[in-house]
Amino acid sequence: ISEFLTPARQRLVSGKEVIRIEEVSYIFSNVELILEVHQQILDKLEKIYQNDWPSVRGVGRVILDARKGLTSYGVYVGNYANGQENIQRLRSDKGSKFNLWLQEIENKIEHTFNFFLSEPLNHISKVEQALENMSGYVDVGTEERELIDAYSM
Repeated sequence: ISEFLTPARQRLVSGKEVIRIEEVSYIFSNVELILEVHQQILDKLEKIYQNDWPSVRGVGRVILDARKGLTSYGVYVGNYANGQENIQRLRSDKGSKFNLWLQEIENKIEHTFNFFLSEPLNHISKVEQALENMSGYVDVGTEERELIDAYSM
């Protein structure tokens, strides 16, 4: 967000746009909402870590409470192909303001634009693995075990 979305919006406001507002919406979709959901999860997990480590009690509740927010991935995934089509169209003109701006940022941060756009897809695919890894540390009969067992079905 800070590397691409915020600078794109700043350029729009300053009159130095490299991308139209509609294209910003198509490409970035609801990535800010996804970041907000993950920040809330992280904050709660850090509190558990600070107060209860090495116990993982309460982690299941954090994940269950985040369910509604995690559904925002469906919107992102649904818009991802459309966003990629917009990027391909914008990148087809090699000398465009968009391409020059994007190359400058990519060179500075040493990652591609598509790498950052695919990160939400990578994160959601890791949830199941994280729950499976956690299962070895969770007592039978706890909320966390019920969550893992339900998710594994």
